[in-house]
Amino acid sequence: KRADQYDSIKDYKKAQEDYKRVRPKSEIQKSRIQSKSQNIDTKINTNKAGFTDMQISTLSPESKLVLSEKLLQIGEAAKAQEVLKTIPANSITFSKASPLLLESQVKLNQVNVNTIPKSALEQNKRLKVAVKERQ
Repeated sequence: KRADQYDSIKDYKKAQEDYKRVRPKSEIQKSRIQSKSQNIDTKINTNKAGFTDMQISTLSPESKLVLSEKLLQIGEAAKAQEVLKTIPANSITFSKASPLLLESQVKLNQVNVNTIPKSALEQNKRLKVAVKERQ
């Protein structure tokens, strides 16, 4: 069930880890788990089919936001943070990037989770889960 919850909030790396831990008791359960695991693997591979560093520098701020979201979904917080830091602070996209940047900082243990405003937690479910895990 927890893996399904991670899948629903698009934290695919953690969902994949949980699916691998499941020990199905019947063939039906085994088949269902394998199907879900393959689905998660496909999502991860789709998100990994990303960009080179040279391509990242040519992306628009909106595209960088999408890329960083995909990186966070597959557990690549450090790479996502690198991409997010290249979004200009004066761009319209920066306000949308802030919760993702905060999420990457929490996952990399760079920020005190007790200082994160509740409004940020409500905007980003993965951030909320990451904060609960750190507390």
